[in-house]
Amino acid sequence: MARHKDPELTAMVFGFVAFVFFFGILFISMHVGTAMSLVHQDVPANPIIILIELVKGKIHWPRGATVMLRPAVGDHRSHLVRVDVVSQAHPPRCTRGR
Repeated sequence: MARHKDPELTAMVFGFVAFVFFFGILFISMHVGTAMSLVHQDVPANPIIILIELVKGKIHWPRGATVMLRPAVGDHRSHLVRVDVVSQAHPPRCTRGR
């Protein structure tokens, strides 16, 4: 018998993984970025509280957190742009008619 995947369960698992990934990246980048920063601030241990306090303005996003966040999120897009620019700069040679 064939196994049928439940789309609701798949969506729930995907949502949970995305939730954990988002808050894990936020937690790690805030703590490491604050440690790299010259200005010390107390960062909560709970990533949900970190997000709430960032929105309320009680804690500030340190510059070092952006340095930690970029490899996790930004470098993938910049890599794709570089590949596109290189492929447009050097189009393939046409060998027809030889």
